[in-house]
Amino acid sequence: RPSGQKGKTGETMRYYVSRSQHGVAEIYQIHSAVCAKLPPAGAREFMGDVPNSHTAFLEAKIQYPHRTIEVCRECCLDFEESLDSYGQEKPIEIV
Repeated sequence: RPSGQKGKTGETMRYYVSRSQHGVAEIYQIHSAVCAKLPPAGAREFMGDVPNSHTAFLEAKIQYPHRTIEVCRECCLDFEESLDSYGQEKPIEIV
């Protein structure tokens, strides 16, 4: 499936987190396994096989609670769909 598209129900995508320095701030960025901007193996950490980028983002927030977490705008196109009209996270539905 193309980068950033949702899969069928039950499918997962492999996500990674990479660190980069922007001035004095260290930014952790979420990428899917098919991202054109995915850093090489030594410069990323495996986050898990999860259903979407929002879940990967939440996992990163848990794993790195005091870090700035961002999603890649190239490959995490489904992330914006997980926000309400005010930019707040929609509740996650567990089925």
